[in-house]
Amino acid sequence: MKRNGRHREDTGAALITVAITLLLLLMGVAAVAIDGGLAYNQRRHTQGAADNAALAAAWAACHGEDPVAAGRAVAQENGFDSVDVEVTSEDGKQHVVITSTDATTFGKTVGVDEMTVISEAVAECEKVAGTSPYVLFAGGPPACGENTLMLPAASKTINGGVHTNGGMNISGPLGTMFFNGHTTYVTEMPNWMENQYGSRFFAGHSQTTTQPYPVPADWVIENYAPGGSKATAAQAEGMYTHWPSGMNTNSAAIPEGLNYVQGNVNIYPAGGPHGSGNSLHNTTIVATGTMTISAAFNEASPYEDDGLLLFGNSGGTASCWNNGLQMSADLNSFEGTIYFPNGKIGINNDRMIGNGAIIGYTINLASSHFEINPYEGGSGAPSYRVELVE
Repeated sequence: MKRNGRHREDTGAALITVAITLLLLLMGVAAVAIDGGLAYNQRRHTQGAADNAALAAAWAACHGEDPVAAGRAVAQENGFDSVDVEVTSEDGKQHVVITSTDATTFGKTVGVDEMTVISEAVAECEKVAGTSPYVLFAGGPPACGENTLMLPAASKTINGGVHTNGGMNISGPLGTMFFNGHTTYVTEMPNWMENQYGSRFFAGHSQTTTQPYPVPADWVIENYAPGGSKATAAQAEGMYTHWPSGMNTNSAAIPEGLNYVQGNVNIYPAGGPHGSGNSLHNTTIVATGTMTISAAFNEASPYEDDGLLLFGNSGGTASCWNNGLQMSADLNSFEGTIYFPNGKIGINNDRMIGNGAIIGYTINLASSHFEINPYEGGSGAPSYRVELVE
């Protein structure tokens, strides 16, 4: 009996030891799960702050200002004081390191009191000479409200000036919206938008008065109609196509040169073995009505020397919600100006990257992976481009 009692005591002690071990193991798992999640969230925050600080430092360096002060100021706006931030310059690049140390929660139970996250970013600024001062311009009045210029969805990099004669609404994710040019507006920017997106306007933003469309004086629909000055010049080169009853065609059936359309334009995918990734090389389309483009293009470039790529007159009547251009397919690379002075430009594709300008009565850029740079074939004030390089 005594031996059996001893055996029960040993068994009980072993069970207690196993229970304690399992408890410690569970506490360790909890520490890894909870504190690891906190560390991941903090890493995202510090990386976003480092990216923004590096871009701000690069912009400042490009304009003869103090990059260290600019980088530290933006980092502070994101919640990091100077002791946590290191800003250095080397070979024209601005390097930012942000270190964040926070107390653990469950980690203390396994002897880990703190967790440290380090994020780095490198950016540089490039001057782009001889370019148009605007890459986005919304000409609708304050009556159109925040719908005059709308920038929802993710991943937008706008390298050039932006203007709206009304208001603007930016609602894309914070870490993906970057404005590398001065932005102006007639309707005052709401405080909440300034608080969320202010640090992403690397060349600043300000309220101003109504501005005219920044286009050549001869961009009027009559000049492109048969007998007009633009039409006559293109005909002399054998590069003029007149569509008297609208354009309803696939993306592979559009001739090069100046295409003048009486009515609306509908361009749909061509299909075939190569899909809809066709080219609008050396092609300008001008329509008296609206345009709908559901076909993807690998590249597009204008026939017109002045850089006009697409021009729709929307029937000649302007309103905040009047149709102008609706594009729902990718435009992988484009050059030139997209101009719809009387209608709404709505772009909701997955990819649109190019050099030029988008000018409309109202603009809604709901596309992801959108990037626009100044058209180097234009003229105007110098512009600057800042980008992350590491």
